[in-house]
Amino acid sequence: MVNNQLDLNLLKTFTKVLELGSFTQAARALKQPKSRISKAISRLEKELNVQLLRRTTRSVTATTAGHSLYLKTYPLIKDMEAELSQLSEQSQKLQGILRLSAPEDFGHTLLGDLITDFNDLYPEINFDVILANDFVDLTKQNIDLAFRIGKLDDSNLIQKKIGDVELILVATPNYLKKYGSPLTKKDLSTHKMLTFIKLDQNIEFDPLGEIIKQADLKTRFACNSFPVLYSLVMKHKGIALIPDFYCRDQLLSGELVRILPTFSAGRRGIHLIYPPSKSMPLRLRTFIDFASNKLQSHF
Repeated sequence: MVNNQLDLNLLKTFTKVLELGSFTQAARALKQPKSRISKAISRLEKELNVQLLRRTTRSVTATTAGHSLYLKTYPLIKDMEAELSQLSEQSQKLQGILRLSAPEDFGHTLLGDLITDFNDLYPEINFDVILANDFVDLTKQNIDLAFRIGKLDDSNLIQKKIGDVELILVATPNYLKKYGSPLTKKDLSTHKMLTFIKLDQNIEFDPLGEIIKQADLKTRFACNSFPVLYSLVMKHKGIALIPDFYCRDQLLSGELVRILPTFSAGRRGIHLIYPPSKSMPLRLRTFIDFASNKLQSHF
């Protein structure tokens, strides 16, 4: 018979183990000995009279019953924790830590100013920022909010679109003075082409792929870092494919020139991604509103 007085801390421990996929990581997150985590899971399984986890020396996975319990209890526990956090914050100043993730190019351009402007208004909020071109797991990495560019898979995360980015071809006036300005796609075959390429969720993302086939081009350099491409093009090393937001100021100042203005490698959406919650922490909700308003006006 199931105990109606079930200790909620046992459920909290159980969801943390599955959330992080490890007894060791759960113990670290909950600041408890690993042995206590193991005992808590055993006690929960005993009280429910069902096996919830399969344990090996290398991994922890949920049984069918464990997976069902996790899906039902995880949102409730997160909402309860957020509600308690919000009640506490209502009697305090906006403070604490926000953990953010963003692509490398976004971090090099817009994110720094966004955070410092926010900090001018709320100086007691600190930020931990992870820059990564690959999508990070918000739950496992304990990320509050992520900025993501491009096509997104369906998930239980909130996806708030804040704008679009266009990939355009650019070069410096000095480079064009030396090598000439291409007027058609075919003309690009005589130039040093620098392009972006990466594996996006096991699918190769090559935005110049189609034009390369059409014009029989050969790229001189391809990598998965827009900052690297930007650095090379600013040193007059070739024509590069760059996000428009990355080089907007340089285009206005004349430091860069857009090549083939009618050509576009496509537009990709920019989204804010965060876990659903009925009781979102006040500092996170405030930052989301601030970032949305500021970036939507930018794009």
